[in-house]
Order: sequence, then C-alpha cells, then structure tokens
Amino acid sequence: MAAEALDSKAEKTLNAWVDAWNREDLDAMFALFTPEAHWVNIVGMHWQGRDAVEKAHRAYFELMFRGVKQRLVATESLTPLAGGGVIVVARLAVDAFRQPNGVVKPPSEDRLTLVMVPRGDDLAIVHGANVAIVPEAQQHDPVLKKP
Repeated sequence: MAAEALDSKAEKTLNAWVDAWNREDLDAMFALFTPEAHWVNIVGMHWQGRDAVEKAHRAYFELMFRGVKQRLVATESLTPLAGGGVIVVARLAVDAFRQPNGVVKPPSEDRLTLVMVPRGDDLAIVHGANVAIVPEAQQHDPVLKKP
C-alpha cells in the first residue's frame, strides 16, 4: 500500500476515535477495535481483549469522562509496519475532569499511541496506550535538550 494511502487510512481511524469519544458514542469507538485489542491507560492499567478495553472505558466514562472532550493537537508520527499496519503517535488536548479520588485534573495534553492493522479497506486498532505529557519533565528531554 502506498504510504499516502496508509497515512490517510490511519488519520481516518484516529479522527474517528476522537470524534466517537467527543460524541460519547462508545459503540462507534469500539467498532474501530479488533477483538484481540489491548490498551494501556494513562495510569498503567493493561486491559486485554476488546471486551475488557470496552468495559473499562465504559466504566470510566460513567465515572469521570462524561462531557470531557479531546482535541487532536497533532499527529506526531505515522510509522508503517510490515503487512500494511501502522503505528500512530498523536498529541491530544484533554478537558479537565474529576478523578475517582475526587481531585480535579486540569486540562492537559496526552500522547496517544495506536497500533493499527488492516481490516477490509480500513485500519482497525489492535493496541492503544495513552501517556500524560508532564510539562515539567519536557525540559529535561535529553533528545530535545539544547547544549
């Protein structure tokens, strides 16, 4: 598959994820996943299988994510994989929300990694991981740090 077509399909799936999240359409969100999908959430929980990933997201939507919007800030990289898959790294802006312990997490940016594999004419999510971008830590990035 040509790189441009793969990139377009990956962007389509990424945008469909963000759109479904913002519409709180979890059925549409999880239609994007393969049955064997895994997810590592922002605090290190690891859910295995689409059913578990969906169950956890539904529980957290009820608990703290209702009305919380995400905005795609940037697609930072698209890395093709053998067999027509792709790894997507994107930066998302996330609204404030109240955590299960009652503490309000202010608006933030997260880095989302999605591994996508071919499914028919589209790409489906087989793995996702969401990582908080900690602004204070960014200044100590040894790769980006200027001498």
